[in-house]
Amino acid sequence: MTRWGRLLHRARLERQLDAELRDHLARRVDDLVRQGLGEAEARRRAAIEFGGLERVKEDCRDARGTRIVEDVLQDLRYGLRVLARSPVFVLVAIASLALGIGANTAIFSLVESLLLRPLPVREPQRLLRLQGDSWTNPVWEQIRARQHELFDGALAWSHARFDLAQGGESQLIDGLWVSGGFFEVLGVEPLIGRALRPADDRRGGGPDGPVAVISYAFWQRRYGGSLDVIGQPLTLDGVPFTVVGVTPPAFSGPTVGSAYEVAAPTAPRP
Repeated sequence: MTRWGRLLHRARLERQLDAELRDHLARRVDDLVRQGLGEAEARRRAAIEFGGLERVKEDCRDARGTRIVEDVLQDLRYGLRVLARSPVFVLVAIASLALGIGANTAIFSLVESLLLRPLPVREPQRLLRLQGDSWTNPVWEQIRARQHELFDGALAWSHARFDLAQGGESQLIDGLWVSGGFFEVLGVEPLIGRALRPADDRRGGGPDGPVAVISYAFWQRRYGGSLDVIGQPLTLDGVPFTVVGVTPPAFSGPTVGSAYEVAAPTAPRP
């Protein structure tokens, strides 16, 4: 409906409402005249009972739901006039809204990336995490020995800070102590080389001695993405390890939002 159409429709409703009210008023006057009042007194009494035509019209508009529309339109017209007289205020309001919406979007994206996005591993929906403050290696060894009785597989890890320095100033990086089947249970295939194996998780190391797997980011930063990284020595907290694999770039660790650089088996830890 066009603006002129809406105006005509509103005018028609107003005429109908005015005619209805005047008809009701005339009927009341006739009733009072039949009861013995003079015509002038009957009109005065009917007007008092109705409380005035304008007030009755307002009540009828409220009952029909048209009053609220008129009030909203009036408020909008007033708001637009105020904004037109204050263009600086308009710009500040728009900028504030844009910043607020942008901040909310950024915060949600951050929460989604840190908390909601599943780990890039095989069947993340089937992972079950057992948390506690009193996990010890003997407890883990019992779980590991009976893991296939309880689960399809079990793994353990703890966050660590490794020192790469062989002397002098410390070179600290974020690392993981992990069980030998850590990558196998998660279903993380190495990009190059191999993953850690249960045989590597022994005191003193497995057949290849103490070995470690590095992240894609650490591989690029420290070794420049060289394929010769496999077999390279790497000192962690003064203990020599050998790099045997590099994980894919999508995998940054078992805790979403916390990246690792080197993962080493738990057993050979100093």
